[in-house]
Order: sequence, then structure tokens, then C-alpha cells
Amino acid sequence: MSAVAALFAAVLLAVPAAALAGGSPQDICKDLQEHGKLTHTYTPAQISAYESDTTIQGYCPAIVPQSSSSTPAAPTQQSGVQGAQQSSTLPFTGFRVIVVAIVGAGLLLGGTLLWAAGRRRQT
Repeated sequence: MSAVAALFAAVLLAVPAAALAGGSPQDICKDLQEHGKLTHTYTPAQISAYESDTTIQGYCPAIVPQSSSSTPAAPTQQSGVQGAQQSSTLPFTGFRVIVVAIVGAGLLLGGTLLWAAGRRRQT
């Protein structure tokens, strides 16, 4: 039983403190969508992870630096991808098209070989 407790303690220590504090890119996105600005304190590493996370790019607003003026800035609904509003492309999802192309080419080649082998047996 003590081995299970030691394993459980090791797992708890291995979980990053940032994840326990709620600083994931999804948490930052939710904070921006609900309040129009960051209402929690996030580390520079968490902000960097938010800005480079492909799962939220194009779906969450960009982080706009707060100005030092006394009038609050209106929340902006900019895309997380720089320049995405000017282009007519879809946001990057991280999907690797090359893998599908290679598998498709392999299937075509395999089908062609099976077809050729079947024709040789008929003659």
C-alpha cells in the first residue's frame, strides 16, 4: 500500500504548478472571452504558450497590451493568428496533410499492383 501512496505522491509532484493554478491556454482564452481582458495573473511562459497554441489560434482573441490611460479600452475580437483577418485561409489546426498524402499514394500503388497481378493470372 505504501508503494501506491509513493507513486501517487510522485504523480502529484510531477504535475506542473502552472496547470494546477489554471494557466492553460484554454483558461486564458476563457478569461479573455468572458471579460475582454486578462483578469488573472499569468506568467510570461503561460502567455507565450497561449500565443503559440494551435488549438486556440483563430478561435480566441489576441492579447492586447493594456494602455496606461484612465479610460478602459474596448475589448477587441482579433484572431490569435497574426494577419489572419487579411488572408482568406483557414486557421492552422496542426493537421499533417503530408501523412494523408503518403498513405493515399501507398493505397493507390497497392491497388495498382493488385490489379496488375490479377490481370496476369487471367491471361
